[in-house]
Parts: sequence; C-alpha cells; structure tokens
Amino acid sequence: MKKLIVLVMAVALVVSMSMLSVFAATEALPIDGDTLREVNDAQDVPEDQSGMAGPSWSQVGQWYNGKGGPDDWLVPFSTEDWSAAGVTGDTHLIFMNYTNFIRVSKNIDFSKYSRMYVTYSAAGDITDNELGFFSKATDYGHGETKTTDNLLVSVPLESDYEGYLQTDIEEGIDEDTPTNPMGWQSFNTVEVDVSSITYSGELYASYYMAQPNGICVLSIEFELAEGGSSTGDQGNTGDQGNTGDQGNTGDQGNTGDQGGNANTADGFSVILMIAAAAMAVTVILRKRAY
Repeated sequence: MKKLIVLVMAVALVVSMSMLSVFAATEALPIDGDTLREVNDAQDVPEDQSGMAGPSWSQVGQWYNGKGGPDDWLVPFSTEDWSAAGVTGDTHLIFMNYTNFIRVSKNIDFSKYSRMYVTYSAAGDITDNELGFFSKATDYGHGETKTTDNLLVSVPLESDYEGYLQTDIEEGIDEDTPTNPMGWQSFNTVEVDVSSITYSGELYASYYMAQPNGICVLSIEFELAEGGSSTGDQGNTGDQGNTGDQGNTGDQGNTGDQGGNANTADGFSVILMIAAAAMAVTVILRKRAY
C-alpha cells in the first residue's frame, strides 16, 4: 500500500511539472496612445498635421478625418476608439502610409524572451507585407525598396483577404469591396521565435508594404524564456490597458487579456488542483489500509 501511495504522489508531481511547462509566462508591450507619447517624448505634440513626424516616429496612426489624401493627416498618438477595426479602446498601433516607423520601447531586453506574438487585422491584400522591429528608427520600405539594416526580427503577415471576384464586378457589386466582409474585424496572431536574439535597448516598429494596404496592430506580447524574469514594463511606464473585445485573434487563442503573467497564474491553479487531487487519493488509500 505504501508503494501505491508513493506511486500516486510521483505521478502527480510529474504531471504538475508538465503542466507548468505548458503555461509559460508572457509580457505585453504597451502600445496605447498615452504610453507611446511618453516613449517617444511627445507629450506636447498636437494631434494635427504638425505631429505626423518626429525624431522617433513617422507616418503612423489613423487618418484624422478618416479619408486620407492631401487634406488629411495621420494621428500618431491617438487615444480614441478606431471604429473601422472594431477597436474599443486606445490600445492599437496603425500603419497606414509609407515611410513609417515608431519607437515602441526605450529599453527592451530580448534575452529574456523565447517567442513573440503579434495580433493584428487588415482590410486589404497584405501578401508579402511584414512588420519589422529595429534597433534604430528605420523605414522598412515598400514595393521593391526594402531596408534591413538594424532589423532585429521580422513578422510575416497574412489576412483573410481574397481579392475581388470577377462575378462581383459583373453583377455590379462595388469592386472596391473586398471579398472578406469582416475586414478589419478579422484578427490574426503571428508567432515568431526570438530565442536567438540577445539585443537590449531601444525598439522601433516599422511596416514594409509589398502591397499598399495598412494594418492595425492590437497587441505585442513576449513569452518569457526559461529563467527569464518578468519586469512588467519593458522600459515603458504608461497605461497597459487593453482594447476591449478582441476575442477573435486567430489560432493562437489570445483573447485581449494581456495582464502580463495571467497564463502563469492559470498554470499554477491547475497544478494546485492536481496536487489537491493527489492528496485526496492518498488520504483515501490510507483509510482503506487500516
């Protein structure tokens, strides 16, 4: 009977350790408007045409009038909802134009992380487009022009966009309407291995456009490497609030809750339940032994 009890406890320990490895800790990089203002030392930058570019940002944000063109301008540090993408809240980063980049962290340590997760949406064809992360302010480029100097990691992108159907045009449907009606509301999450990167310092995001269509980034998260410690701020000190309902985020299952180490907490809860079950089995077996 003692051997059986020992066996039960050993199995519970093995299962608990296995579950711990599944629930890896993550950190979210804050990308809300207030935090980006602070990270880019832009607290006094107005939300008008004069604020479209600065020392550490250029051509990033949503169109002020929602139309684009010479009479409109990009608002880089918006704290407004962006209804086009179904975003309720200010945690989003929009790349809508050429010559774009923005500093997203003043001090990030990649050696702490093993994987990176980027959740985004797009309403047009973004085949071969990429979101790049650089050590210096860099325009990733567009078309046949592509800059890779100072590039740390590139995130390949894809969308549900399928182009225009000839039958739609023949039937008189507006050919400017994409075949994926969800458009901006169709979120995807891309996972990238960053375990080999040891860089520490400033971090800039820039969007390469092989296709001239923008993206809305809803979250940037990092999975802590084994032995990595969680600092929570990654060099940013602003509000890390979320964008509201982001339940449809692709096959990675992110649901908008970016509370730093929520996954770890869930993992420990499972472990505690397993340990409690093992103790209960042990008590029952001991009672039967007498």
